[in-house]
Amino acid sequence: MHKSRKSDNSEYYEYTLLYVDDCLAISECPKNAVLQLDKYFKMQLDLIAPPDIYLDRKVKKIRLPNMVEAWTFISSPSAQEVSQMLGYISMTLTAL
Repeated sequence: MHKSRKSDNSEYYEYTLLYVDDCLAISECPKNAVLQLDKYFKMQLDLIAPPDIYLDRKVKKIRLPNMVEAWTFISSPSAQEVSQMLGYISMTLTAL
């Protein structure tokens, strides 16, 4: 988690999620976030692209009723899978 500024000068938090060999950057400029990580961990820069799979689940971009764009898993995960994902995120944020 990292405090940043959008191009309109508003503040927001960028997130970078890492799990084994998966990397997901949530940012106005996600490629820049991945390039920053490449300074410390070798990334496959030719594979930087909008996600289609994360943590072995298909994802897609949607537009919410309030016009905000968001990413979602295509199939509904089970309650156990949701619990595991939240545990991974919690452990990651605690480690920061």
